[in-house]
Amino acid sequence: MDEGISYLREVARILAVLYGTPDLGNKPDPADELVYIILSRKTPEKAYQETFTALKARFPQWDELLDAPRAEVEKLVSPGGLAEKKATSLFGALKIILDTFGSCSLESARDWPDDRLEEFLCGLREIERRSAYCIMMYSFGRHVFPADTHVGRVLSRLGPYWELGLNLQGLDHKKLQRVLTDLIPPPLRYSLHVNLIEHGRAVCRAPKPLCERCDLRPFCGYYRQQETVRVTASDNPTVVDLFCRRRSRQFDALAGQHRLLPMQRQVVRILRRDDVVATGSGSGTR
Repeated sequence: MDEGISYLREVARILAVLYGTPDLGNKPDPADELVYIILSRKTPEKAYQETFTALKARFPQWDELLDAPRAEVEKLVSPGGLAEKKATSLFGALKIILDTFGSCSLESARDWPDDRLEEFLCGLREIERRSAYCIMMYSFGRHVFPADTHVGRVLSRLGPYWELGLNLQGLDHKKLQRVLTDLIPPPLRYSLHVNLIEHGRAVCRAPKPLCERCDLRPFCGYYRQQETVRVTASDNPTVVDLFCRRRSRQFDALAGQHRLLPMQRQVVRILRRDDVVATGSGSGTR
């Protein structure tokens, strides 16, 4: 577990240098963030940001939205798609907030403990744990870790906990959220979440990541898998340059007894498929 945490700290440090933990447009007001999250579901970023702006301009106070005709709300949110579903979510969530606090504001919940706040938010229509965590992190400043699509994809490919037998690949977002909730150290959660989103959008894309442009290649289990397959399929002399933060099981199998030392730069010269020589500072050769 300690090695996985050290690994995540290094990944978080590199991502912070690359992306600078930018503002993604999330809202400091928790009721605004709730509406923003509802509008963002299965919608391109530009579309849901424009939709939020239009909705907020029409309803400066969310209490006003509850008094508006449903058809008007659906028309305002329609540019982002799923207008009927989003309108239902908006009316349902805001009505519960109004009934609980007397107005469509979540400011009275700022002093609530995390477990109570999470339970309340997850009780709102169409708000699951991942969405609740976004509201808690961005608007309430809580040390939670929302595992959105980009975050889950990048972490699944990096594989920070493979040595513990934890493979994140193939998990749906609900299972991924449950698994990651307690595995990411609290001080890393905000910056790692934001910068993983940026990295997922820019480089580690679905379905085809831009590995040749990725500064996290030396830390990436997915990349090492792909390189191992490529190298073992070739009969030509090949040089593979790995900064082995962690060994991969695939590489151990390939290199036999030559166990690479962590955090050292190793050059592995694969002369033939059955002849592996490992060189580097502090390592031996066969």
